Amino acid sequence: MLFGLIDSIFSTTEDPANTQVLIYVDEDDVDTLNVLGLIEVNFKNVDMTIGPRPYNLHQTMNMLADKSSGSFLFALNDDVVFFNQYNSLLYKF
Repeated sequence: MLFGLIDSIFSTTEDPANTQVLIYVDEDDVDTLNVLGLIEVNFKNVDMTIGPRPYNLHQTMNMLADKSSGSFLFALNDDVVFFNQYNSLLYKF
């Protein structure tokens, strides 16, 4: 699911070179850990942090926000996919 989210972000943004994606992955999330290499090869401007399952989700979100450099901040789960007229046929559920 994470690969689909990142792919949809970069395929729908007007300026992919100016788009930053920050990811926090729980160290016990094997499915997500298995796709991190694929994400790293296919997408630039993706910063991945791996750590323990957070006791406090807000602390984790604040940590990622502190690392961000942009003007807009979106907090998303990995099951989100962005659509536009060009990529709407790529994702079938």
